[in-house]
This record gives sequence, C-alpha cells and structure tokens, in this order.
Amino acid sequence: MGESSETPPPAKRRKARRACDSCRNRKLRCEYPEEDQTQCVACRRSKSLCESTQPAKIDKRRLRTLVDLATTDEQKQWVAAQIASRGIYVSSTDTGALRKARPSTAGDPIQLVARLSSPSNIHSNRSSISPNAGGSSSTDPPKSSIMTPNTSRTSHRPDDPPQASTSTAAAASGSRRNSDEPPNLKLSGPEPRMQGPTATINLLADLPEDSAALDRRYGLFRVTEGWVYGANPDIPMREGQMSEQQVREDVIAKLISFYTDEIAPLNAVIPPHRIPASIESSSFVLASILAVAALSRDVPSSIYTSIRHKLTKELDSELGKGNGSTLQQVQGLLISGMSHELHGETNMEGGSNCWIRIGTAIRQAQDIGLHRLNSNHWLPEMFADRARAWLAAIITDRWYGGAFGQPLAINLLDCEDPLESADLLQTSDLTHAFQVEMYHISCLLGDIMQIIYRPRSLDRCTDDILESLLRQIDSRLSLIPEPFLFSGESTSVQGGLLRLVTVSTEVIFFRSFVKHNRKLPSHLTFRPTAQRWSRTVQRARQAISWMNQRGDHILDCWLIAKYAIVYAALAQYYNYAAERDLGSLQSLSTAKDMMNRWALGHHQQRPIAARAKIADIVNLFYKAALGMGRSEPAVNTHSLVTPSSTPASAFESSPSGTHDQSHTPARVVNSSRRPQPNAQDMDRNETIPTLDTSTLDDWLADFFRQHDIPDVGLSTSAMYQGGPV
Repeated sequence: MGESSETPPPAKRRKARRACDSCRNRKLRCEYPEEDQTQCVACRRSKSLCESTQPAKIDKRRLRTLVDLATTDEQKQWVAAQIASRGIYVSSTDTGALRKARPSTAGDPIQLVARLSSPSNIHSNRSSISPNAGGSSSTDPPKSSIMTPNTSRTSHRPDDPPQASTSTAAAASGSRRNSDEPPNLKLSGPEPRMQGPTATINLLADLPEDSAALDRRYGLFRVTEGWVYGANPDIPMREGQMSEQQVREDVIAKLISFYTDEIAPLNAVIPPHRIPASIESSSFVLASILAVAALSRDVPSSIYTSIRHKLTKELDSELGKGNGSTLQQVQGLLISGMSHELHGETNMEGGSNCWIRIGTAIRQAQDIGLHRLNSNHWLPEMFADRARAWLAAIITDRWYGGAFGQPLAINLLDCEDPLESADLLQTSDLTHAFQVEMYHISCLLGDIMQIIYRPRSLDRCTDDILESLLRQIDSRLSLIPEPFLFSGESTSVQGGLLRLVTVSTEVIFFRSFVKHNRKLPSHLTFRPTAQRWSRTVQRARQAISWMNQRGDHILDCWLIAKYAIVYAALAQYYNYAAERDLGSLQSLSTAKDMMNRWALGHHQQRPIAARAKIADIVNLFYKAALGMGRSEPAVNTHSLVTPSSTPASAFESSPSGTHDQSHTPARVVNSSRRPQPNAQDMDRNETIPTLDTSTLDDWLADFFRQHDIPDVGLSTSAMYQGGPV
C-alpha cells in the first residue's frame, strides 16, 4: 500500500493550444505527447509536417454573424480583412456554396460582405443566425463568436474584432428582439450619444434613400424608431492647430462691439447696456463673449482659434474652482453654449460638452434661486440681471432639448413666473420685448416636444390636445408685436429670427402628421388642413429667403438658427414631395447654398468637416427632391441659386466694426401657382441634373481621402448608384 501510494498519478494528455494546419484541415483532434511537443500524435502517425502557420478559416455561419454585427466602416473593414487573410470554411449543408473556399476562390471580400449583408439574405437566414432571435436552435453560433468583450481574458488575440461596451450592445440587442431587421450594435469607439426624434440627424429617416447607407455615412446606429445613437463621424472641426496668441486690443474691441450690436439683442443673457459692467467683473464672461463673436465668418481663423483656446482654458479653470454657483458662471456658460463648436473638436465631443455645460448652467441657476426670484429681495438692476439669465436658460433648455432630442431640464410648474415683474426688465431698446417673444414660443416648443415626441406619447394623446396646441400656436402668431412683424427683406433682425423660430416650431408640430412614412395611432384623426399647412410652408420659405439675405451672423453664432433652418428646409421638402411645387425646390436650393456658405467658415476654400456634415443634411433634402422630380418638366436649377456677396473681413484692417450686408434679393415663388419653365430653359436643360457639383459631397470625399478616413457612404450610397449598397 505504501509503495502504491507513492506512485505518481498518470499524466494528463496535453491538448494543443491551437490545432496544427493538418489536423485543422482534416478536422482531427490535435494532441501533443508529453515527451515531444514539436509534433502532434496525428502528424507523427501519418509522417506529415506538423506546423501551425495558416490562420483558421472562418465558418460561414460565424461570418454571417460578424457581418450582421458590423455596422461601421471600421467593423466592415475588419471583417473584410479577416476574410482576405483567413478564407472561409463553408459547411457542406449549404446548398450551392463553395466548399472550403480559400481567398482565391471566395471572390472579392467587400462584395462578399455586401452580398451577405443584403436584407433578403439576412431575412432568409434570420432564424438560424440571429443572436437576438427568441428561443434556441441547434445552429445558433456559440456566444464566443459574437463581437462583444471577453471579460475572462486579460489580453486579446490579434484577430479579435473591434469591441465596445456590453451594456450598449445589450441595450440595442434587446430593443431589436422580434425584429426582422439586422442587429445594429455599437461595437467600437467612444461612448455614443443618444439623440431623440426631434434631433436634426433623425430627419434623415424621412428621406427615401437607403437608410443603412445614410446611417453609415453619419456614423449612426438605431435602437428604436425615432431614436438613434451616435453622431456625425469624429472628424475634427478645427481649422488649424489651436494655440493661444496675443490678440490686439482693437480686435477685442471690435469683437465686443459686434456681440453687443448683433448678438446680445437676440440672446439677452446679458442685454447690451449691461455688457461693459459684466465683462469687467468676470474674465469668463469676457472670454465667452469674444468666442461667440469670433464664430462670425468675417473673423480670420487665426483669431478664432486663439480666442477659442482662451475660452477652453477659462472653462477648465471656472468649472474646476469648486467655489459654488455664481451668476457670472451661469451667464458665461449660457453665452459660450450658444454654439457646440466652442466645446470640442468634433460634432460628437462638442455637442456632448455643450449639452452638459448648458445643464450645469441650469443647475447652477436653480442653485442660486433664479427659478424662484422675488423682486422684493433684490435691487432692481440685480433682480433684472438674474431674471434675464433665467429667461435665457428656459429658452436654451427648450431649443437644445429639441436640437439634441433630449428631455427638458426645467419644469415650469416648479418655477415662479419670470415675467411677473416685467416692468423691472424693460430696456430702452427692443431687447427685452424680443426675449419675451422668444420665451413664449420656446414654451410652446417644449409643450410640443412633451406631448408628441416623448416615448409612446402619441398613444396617450388625443385630438383635443392637438387642436388646443394648434390654437395656441395661431394665437401666438396673432400676438406678435408690430416691431417684429415680418415684412419681407426689410424685416428687422429680431423680426426675421422670430419668423424662423416660429415657423420651425410649426413644422416640428406638424411633422408627425404630414410626412409620408408616418405611423400614427389609430385613435388620432388630427391632420392640418391643406390651407394651414400651405401657410406654414410659405412662412418657412420667407424665413429661408430672409436668412439667406441677412442672417449669416445668426447662423454663424447660434445653434438655434442652424436647427431651425433645417426644419424650415424640411417643410419645403415635404411640400415638394407632395405637390411638386417648384417654389419649394427653389427654396431648398437657397437653403442648400446658404448652409454650404456657412460650412466654409471663415472664408475658406474647403468646408469645415464637422460643419459640412450638418449642412449636408439640407443638401440631401435637395438631392432627394431632385430625384423625385426626374419625371417632371425640366428646371433650370442654375436659376434657383441666389448668389450673395462676400463681405470683407471687418476684423483685419477696417477701421470700424460694420458689416457689409448688401446681397442680391431672392425671388420667392407663390406656392399656390406652379411656375412652368420657359422653352429656352427646357432646351438648355433636357433633364434635371442628378448631382450638383457645388454641394459638399466632392469636398468631403476629397477630405476623407487626404486624411485616410473611410466613408463608404459617399461612394456607394443609393443616391449615387441608383440602388442599394
């Protein structure tokens, strides 16, 4: 017993960490004997060369899973590279498929990925390959084949796919359950941003283009209808390396003057007459004012980058002090938050930071009691400063909630009426009166978002509620003070902006009820009448024409204007799709050219990449409208473009800060009559062109090529090829 107890246990057979090439091809169990680790048992028995050099071929079922899960260009390229280097093993049960296909016989990897990604192929194989399908199947791929992080490992193999957050993948996977659509999971890159149904990026779903191509082009993936994750691809928006340089005092004075004269009357966080005192009391407020003014396209890019660098340092310093909330911090955050461009190098980074900092401003405002002000507790000027900042916070909250498709941060039921002591807020100019009008229309926008665009809100809505909202909008239109009434090109800047934000609020309200692919609960019968919708379209057309003539500086400096213009253009797209109204096509062309000029920034030869992605949404509206009109009478599209003069920079050598605002007037066509092109135009243009080379697509493609950035959507989307990718 003693001798037998000392006998060592039999050695376990050692299993190879990786099968040799011969055993893998013959599908044999690859084992190495204890005494010889250089040659496996099977190779020693067959006297063949034992080596492990060739990569494992990809099983076709796993390949289809990878293709389903690959939604971005990076993931598609990874799958294609794996196919090219490893080949594909095709099961003999796949009728008509290649057996043990190597790269030389499997065809072009990109074409194979595209073929396997086609909706018909995915749908036909859904029950056997979907990792999200209910139940189980004997052919389901193993969990390890799904492209998610493997938490049990401390390192990854070189051929591991791009990875992402498990929670993100699980959220998207769960929402796609019981769906015939392929899963669209976020697998790599930074944490994605969620954008709701009112965000401009969601308007792409209203286009008749291939949604998958558009999503790839804009770096999006959809979780549920109306909600997307992600944002425009992470392409830097900087025009040069940011560095703090000394800015001349005369340039600073011109920037302050420009903000005081052109911006403060529109967004009275600080009214014009209080700006000198505010910038003396806070360097943060001064940096914010200078940065917003430097967004103007008349400011050289070198000055803009230097001032933006200064603002970045001020933001880091101010928010890192930890000294509690102050009125100056609220004012500075609300002013610098006028544009997401000041808060990051990309649309995703800038939009996220801007949204967070506006939220910080609102919380700080509530922290110091701006939402429950009592005029008896403050000196008149101190009360007025705080009340104006709170009004600006409400306006910003409503519009940014719409622009980013996010919930509102301010519940007006928790607040005192900010206009209760309106006599203390009066100004010698029209600044206070305009802020009051913006407040009223912004509150209406907030009601519309909560009633129509919250999850499942239409299921709880009634026709009476919608009719009441429409009456409130019409009542607001009838109460616009005379100084802000729209009177064509001569309308004041405040009146022109008020027309734009009012009509965009109308379009946001009507959108769910006029778009062609609408999905409404059966109990809702509310629809705008043809006459009411026609009036909205006409007002949107007037707003676009006015902005094209006089609104460049508003578009440059305030995110609200960019957001509202996209919705005004959307109204023209809807109207042209339904009526083939050439006036709407002309208005779309005007909006397209205006946004393209804005994308060029500070008089550059090429657009700022991140701006170009926003402007290209309007370009896509215009292209989609042209595509619809190919069977219509020919249109001389060159006559639809309204040129505008380019003012010289007032910040380089001009002795004053004035701006040349002379432009060629735009011709507005009455939507009730469809103008017919004359014979000369028809002879000159036999068909409507399918590609306008003045749009941003060629510039973007060239930019991506220069920086080695993949953008499959630009070259393979349906709008270029006339079919699915």
